[in-house]
Amino acid sequence: MYTKCDYNNHFPHPDHFEVREDTTVGEWVGIHIVMFIPVINIIILVLMLCNKRLNKSLRHFAVATLLMLLISWMVLLLGERVVHISDFLGGRGLF
Repeated sequence: MYTKCDYNNHFPHPDHFEVREDTTVGEWVGIHIVMFIPVINIIILVLMLCNKRLNKSLRHFAVATLLMLLISWMVLLLGERVVHISDFLGGRGLF
């Protein structure tokens, strides 16, 4: 049965929650501490990137950090092919 919509007592849709524009120092410190954990940091960055309700500064931080990780991995992989680690050790291996 069709019921009349009450516009005065409606609940907002979850996508319409207000987003805080400021990030506290404690949140930044917590994020940087989590970034020290090897695999969890990438998972958290992807989750931050996919969360549409997160404020812009945290989403931009996630994009920049993932981009820098990708660039550093590419330099590491491509650079290893050009310059071998043993070249820095005078042509000797570690063992």
